[in-house]
Amino acid sequence: MRCFLPSSLLASAITVLASAGQAKPGVNIYGVSGVIDMPSAHMRPDGEITTTMARFDTGLRTTLSFQAGPRLSVSFRYSVLRDFPTAQSDTLYDRSFDLRYQFLQERRFRPALTIGIQDLAGTGIYAAEYLVASKTLNNFAITVGLGWGRFGSYKGFENPLGVVAPDWRKRPESEGGISTTGQLDIGQWFKGDAALFAGVTWDTPIEGLVAKVEYSSDAYLQEANKSGFKRRSPVNFGLEYGFKSGAHLGIYSLYGSEIAIQFRTSINPKTPISHPRDPVPAPITDGIQRVDIAQALSVQNIWLHSKHNRSNGLWVWVENRGFGAPAQAIGRVARVLSTHADPSVEQFHVVLMEKGMAVTTVTVDRKVFRTLEFDPDRIPRTRDRFMLRAGAAPSQTWQNIYPSIDQRFGLYGAISMFDPDAPLRFDFGLKARARVYFNPHISLSAVVKKRLAGNISKTTRVSDSILPHVRTDVSKYNKTKGITLERMTFDGHYRLGTDIYGRASIGYLEPMYAGLSAEVLWKPHSRPFALGVELNFVKQRAFDQQFDLRNYRTVTGHVSAYWQMRNGYHLQLDVGRYLAKDIGATITVERVFKNGWRVGGYFTLTDVSFDDFGEGSFDKGLIARIPIRWITGRSKKRNFDLKIQPVLRDGGARLHIANRLYPTLSQSDAQRLNDSWARLYR
Repeated sequence: MRCFLPSSLLASAITVLASAGQAKPGVNIYGVSGVIDMPSAHMRPDGEITTTMARFDTGLRTTLSFQAGPRLSVSFRYSVLRDFPTAQSDTLYDRSFDLRYQFLQERRFRPALTIGIQDLAGTGIYAAEYLVASKTLNNFAITVGLGWGRFGSYKGFENPLGVVAPDWRKRPESEGGISTTGQLDIGQWFKGDAALFAGVTWDTPIEGLVAKVEYSSDAYLQEANKSGFKRRSPVNFGLEYGFKSGAHLGIYSLYGSEIAIQFRTSINPKTPISHPRDPVPAPITDGIQRVDIAQALSVQNIWLHSKHNRSNGLWVWVENRGFGAPAQAIGRVARVLSTHADPSVEQFHVVLMEKGMAVTTVTVDRKVFRTLEFDPDRIPRTRDRFMLRAGAAPSQTWQNIYPSIDQRFGLYGAISMFDPDAPLRFDFGLKARARVYFNPHISLSAVVKKRLAGNISKTTRVSDSILPHVRTDVSKYNKTKGITLERMTFDGHYRLGTDIYGRASIGYLEPMYAGLSAEVLWKPHSRPFALGVELNFVKQRAFDQQFDLRNYRTVTGHVSAYWQMRNGYHLQLDVGRYLAKDIGATITVERVFKNGWRVGGYFTLTDVSFDDFGEGSFDKGLIARIPIRWITGRSKKRNFDLKIQPVLRDGGARLHIANRLYPTLSQSDAQRLNDSWARLYR
């Protein structure tokens, strides 16, 4: 079949007006780098997280995109298509994932070249693949691409890849279909008719104003058949305005029949919202003042467990409960010791502990620490001169601080997303936490909460799972009106030997399960890998989340491997038995930033078939950890954890253990110290 480009669009593509500046990568209404409805080859800034909401006709697209690396981006999209009849209702709530990789970066005489797969694990409504090139010329960005699937549906022609593989000329029907979402229809990718698309983006002389025009290769066949969408023209055009706050607002004419509005905003974990607001630390002095060292450290929310003078210097075992950056805690300890330790001591050996387990020893040269305080190169110079090694076990002479209690009381917020009956629900209320330490290793902790307002409890969906209802009865737990006991456990954490750690927990482990949990972890110091084994015997808790238990019981556990890869990427593999007694594996990949941000995703495959699993076909989701200090500017050892799970089912479900060994120890290991070393003097 023939394809054509409007002469006006071709003229715009080859007529470039000289002006200062350079066009910036835009975002299309699918929420990925693009023109209007079509993708482009450009990438967003490394690490950026972009949220986009686009509304037109009877459709709403909400997309969360993460620039996982300079060349790789991933997106999760939640769309609401009204007047789109399915077997379940007249509204389709669609969840989909995208993946894009730029295998050629733009150069002076070379365009950027990107390959992308859209809707690779969803209903297939938006399924498309593309190969696209983009070139920036002064204030213009020109895009030309070749699309398949949706992007090959208008003015398509025979697939050029059919020359190599003749069976690629025909696109197979989706194996998943709308009713069983989540499968990877790999057999469809880059098959069937292909079509050309193109677009131009112009950064106008008006600051913040961008004009766009494109030729679309998407025929919108499903929307036309299902909801009567009118597609009168392949040409889309529109305007976008970028505010100084970083938000963008766009308005577009789509296909000669619709008006679309888009709003987007972006954040980057590398750029904090708030400037540092920590109190200025005390100056580094070199003398002795008659002040108790334990008391001086406690003001910084650093607990002194043990202190000994040895021939090679002063040894202190401390637990950092105040600073999100462990290197900042090391610096505060060194300041206190410089002021209050005997002047004859030349070296401080600071052992960072987590729940009574010695993790890392940092040897601080007292004179170097003091003389480099105002040196512009103090960070690299101290990193070279201060020694990091495995945590040395203390003697059993503990400071007289036990038993002790750590408690917090405040508001909490909870968000439930992607419930088909209400895509966004929320609760907020009061939450109290307390932990009693009987000694450095053994503690009793409890978390109680009271919901004050919200609508998470108002879901009307009833589980249709044929598996044991290990998670899909969560709505029954959410309906509890009174005070709930979220968790209450006795916990023991021990260093069992060189690089070997152990944990045992008994009690109400999480809102839905009580029982016994134990694990052992081998985590070599300064090595990028670790291995762990966990075993749990649990019973399901009553829906009121008090002290009663239900009849369902199971044994679950995993063997876990952890690998800290280069450039901040982290891989975790868990193999074992899940709560519904299914057996399989979970793969988790995260990007870990030096300031403590973590963004990633996971998927789980078990021996439960896609049909038995139900909607979603297999468990998958996105995860993020946001340090509170990134928002407030105050260095607190607290984080906000976010999990986006498109579909909650029973297959691949795992216990939520609050104090697993690997994340606990990783707060003070060599990698985390090196990442936070810039805060040593803060």
